[in-house]
Amino acid sequence: MKPVADTMSDEKASRSLSVLKDLNFSFVVTDPKQQDNPIVYVSDAFLELTGYTRKEVLGRNCRFLQGPGTDRGAVVKIRDAIRNEASCQVQILNYTKDGTPFWNLFQISPVRMGPKNVLAHYIGVQTCLPARFETSERTTTTLASGESPTSVDKSCAGSVHVAPNDDDIAFKEYESLAKLSAELALEKWGSFCESLQIPEAAQRSAGPQAAGSLVDSVSQLPGALLTSLARIHQSIVLVDATNSDYPIVYASKPFLSMTGYSWPEVVGRNCRFLQGPETNADDVQQIRDAIQGSRSCSVQILNYRKDGTKFWNLLHVSPVRSFDGKIHFYCGVLMEVPANAHPFTQTNASQHLGAVGAVRIAVRSQQCKSS
Repeated sequence: MKPVADTMSDEKASRSLSVLKDLNFSFVVTDPKQQDNPIVYVSDAFLELTGYTRKEVLGRNCRFLQGPGTDRGAVVKIRDAIRNEASCQVQILNYTKDGTPFWNLFQISPVRMGPKNVLAHYIGVQTCLPARFETSERTTTTLASGESPTSVDKSCAGSVHVAPNDDDIAFKEYESLAKLSAELALEKWGSFCESLQIPEAAQRSAGPQAAGSLVDSVSQLPGALLTSLARIHQSIVLVDATNSDYPIVYASKPFLSMTGYSWPEVVGRNCRFLQGPETNADDVQQIRDAIQGSRSCSVQILNYRKDGTKFWNLLHVSPVRSFDGKIHFYCGVLMEVPANAHPFTQTNASQHLGAVGAVRIAVRSQQCKSS
């Protein structure tokens, strides 16, 4: 049975994403480390407001919301803020999937991580405005000919955080609402990233990723892939199969809890640091043979935590292939078992295969977005 501490860690990791789901306003998170600053997280309220599906949004730059009536000056203000790694608020005309225009009081804010305050993401909050503000002196965008104020009101009707027909709400209150929403999203997203124990080094990238690239160097997985992997609440590691030493590029929080290591102590290293004086060499060779033969294997092996304590690990190793059939990663699924147990059961096998399947889906989904 898992230690209580490990169970609590799993539950905490699971709650991290649920906290983001609880934010009932429209926002997106983008990754400036990737080429074109694509969206890596989108709230349900954004999908409701714009009419797009999550699959249609993730991996794209936010410019798909622009249209013929979008003022270029407002777009330039947003671009300048991103270039200067600054916050900004602008009123801009955007469009839903079906072409309906709506006034968006858009607030963008940088997310900084680590002791050196390095830029990691941007959060963009969309606050839908009622049509009565379209002629306000504060408005920096203009409606294209033929677009009526009525259509703008309709697009705001499903927004969960504004009241389009309430004429008593002042524009300043909308500005405050947008800023407060951004602050809340910043806080929750920061907590989510910290719950993954992803340090500053894992938030950086040497440059834009090439099309189709899944990982450009150790620990620099795309933000969207990291988010998908974080949803797998089992003890797993992902190693780079294109590197001859098979370094770890991702370690789940349950893995860190099980072994006692931190993310910086794990990423970039071969998994052999888990071995110790009593680890059976035949078990190690079985794993090596499976990797050399590009196949899966399961083995019960004696491993060691950071503090030197021993534990029996029912380890399953499996290749993770891309659509072209090439092996990009190996996934290791760890399960602590009693020393005198007979661990090779159907239940344990199902848990192993379920984790590997989830990893393969996450990796191939990222490849689709990058290609």
